[in-house]
Amino acid sequence: MSDWKNTSITLISKDGFEHDLKLGAAIHSGLIKALLDISDEQITNNSIELDDLNMEIPLNDISGNILSKIINYLNYITFDNSNLDRKSTRLNSSHANISYA
Repeated sequence: MSDWKNTSITLISKDGFEHDLKLGAAIHSGLIKALLDISDEQITNNSIELDDLNMEIPLNDISGNILSKIINYLNYITFDNSNLDRKSTRLNSSHANISYA
């Protein structure tokens, strides 16, 4: 059995930007998990077969800028986040929108 959590997949935005994301982070996104056709049972049993996965996922409705932020968030909630800039996407409680530092 392979170490699937550290295997990278490539996500391709509608404007052609490619971003790599480790499967360990990708499974936290319902959309990406569904596109990869990975079940909760496979995750629980640690039985994901890499040969059966499409390693390049086109996301035709998402721009490169937004996809980059999604990947940063998925990495933040999945892996060691001590070196990430939390201020870059914090919600300012006095505004209705997200502020970007």
